Amino acid sequence: MEKQKHETLDPKEEQILWGRIEGVNRKYDKSRRARTFVLSSAAAASVLLAAAMGWWLAEERGRGVDLDYIAIMDAARADTMSGDDIRLLTSDGRQLSIEGKFTDIHYRHDGTIVVNGVALEMGGSDDNGEGGEGGGPNQLITPFGKRSSLTLADGTQMWVNSDTRVLFPSTFAEGGRELFVEGEVFLDVHRDERAPFVVRTRQMDVTVLGTSFNVLATGESGVSEVVLVEGSVEVATGGDSKSGSESGSKQKSTLAPSQLFSYDAATALGTIREVDTTGYVSWREGYYQFHRQPLDVVLARVARFYGARIEWDEGVTALTCSGKLDFMNDLSGTLETLARAAPITLEQHGNTIRVSSSRNGGSDLF
Repeated sequence: MEKQKHETLDPKEEQILWGRIEGVNRKYDKSRRARTFVLSSAAAASVLLAAAMGWWLAEERGRGVDLDYIAIMDAARADTMSGDDIRLLTSDGRQLSIEGKFTDIHYRHDGTIVVNGVALEMGGSDDNGEGGEGGGPNQLITPFGKRSSLTLADGTQMWVNSDTRVLFPSTFAEGGRELFVEGEVFLDVHRDERAPFVVRTRQMDVTVLGTSFNVLATGESGVSEVVLVEGSVEVATGGDSKSGSESGSKQKSTLAPSQLFSYDAATALGTIREVDTTGYVSWREGYYQFHRQPLDVVLARVARFYGARIEWDEGVTALTCSGKLDFMNDLSGTLETLARAAPITLEQHGNTIRVSSSRNGGSDLF
């Protein structure tokens, strides 16, 4: 495979960038000053927006979702999920905030992180999934209306949707690979039979050797989903994750391609059904593709991507539509596209967008 060439900041340029913004790791490493820098590229300029969080799961990894992980995610979410820029918090305390609707990040084995084509030499921290001197994992935080692409050191490629946080090591420990997700990601996992890959969420663990699949895990309640495009995955749910014990038995399900596993946290029940995967994974390309989809489902997807409050009347639920929405537009542009194609009206009431139908019965809109 031909190696890509990346622009590297010289020491003088990097020193200037580092000096532009000051940051402190307030909560988890008060003894050390967190270094903060701004990354500039042809695609976007960077501005600091977040404080680093120093933490990593080093114990009880076999128990599934760890209590400390949940507590720290809850404590830090309000601060680090706010703001309009994509943020990368590195294991050695560095903090990047990157403007633009899409960011490409590549972790390399030599310790270099390449962001939008600019390569940065890191401070030599080697967390290996178990902490290290840096004191924590890397975190990629993608806010509403933005997407990211992340290539891990093992060659696994990941697409990160809006309103999503991923915790991951710079390099994986020998014999095992795992990361933590809250939100929505699509992964194309580099196959390594000696090191199974595990995606952990609050409600489930997804284990693979090498495959491509989508994970939607939006929080403590609600429905979590896994959609398999190719290969095979095992999904484990249930068990007494809150007490950190194995007293509760885990339910395991194995998926085949084009199957969707859905887990309802309220009932603790999982179901499997056949689906057209296109509508579940097209977001990674910057659009939402759907076929004869109820319009309320489309609006719910739009609301999630942009972090908007959208309400609709019963007439909207009776309409169906087929087509494609470009998520590279802003919220108003996306809704205007729907309004031009569908018999609906849009009204703004404070922070809420109200969608009303002028027609009853199902109809393909566009």
